[in-house]
Amino acid sequence: MSPDQLAFFILSFMVIASGLMFLVSKNIIHAVLYFLLALLATAGIFLQLKAPFLAATQILVYAGAITVLILFVVMLTISKDPEVKVFGQTGIVGPAIAAVSFFAIMAAVVSRSTFTPLPAETAGIDQVQTVAQLGMELYVEYLLPFEIAAFLLLIALVAAVYIALGRGHDAT
Repeated sequence: MSPDQLAFFILSFMVIASGLMFLVSKNIIHAVLYFLLALLATAGIFLQLKAPFLAATQILVYAGAITVLILFVVMLTISKDPEVKVFGQTGIVGPAIAAVSFFAIMAAVVSRSTFTPLPAETAGIDQVQTVAQLGMELYVEYLLPFEIAAFLLLIALVAAVYIALGRGHDAT
């Protein structure tokens, strides 16, 4: 077994194990940390696939921003008891049946379909050679949409803090 294969198996195991720990964790903060570990291991897999832009995006956007946002929301809305029973009184039977049914349907759909990749010319995708060219394209041509999205996210974050602190409704 080559070192690349070993690293892939270790990272894959980390993704699967942290995903399972995310699902069964009783502490919601620990669940978010397991989610972070799964995202970082996925970035490691992207690095192995020689896709540094996807790895950097995975780390910055998902592992960084989204995980911090989730932790922020959890910390603002958490009750005194961070222990959360995920499956409630119904146990695990209902969610297990739903998961098996979902995967059976997906397997049936995938096995009956034929996937043929489209060439880049017919898909309407221009060839971008480097990450630097992609960055220039995004931040020159599409700067305004990025700024608008950032401003809307800032407004949503301020509104979430306002509501979570209890000033969103009359306290009398």
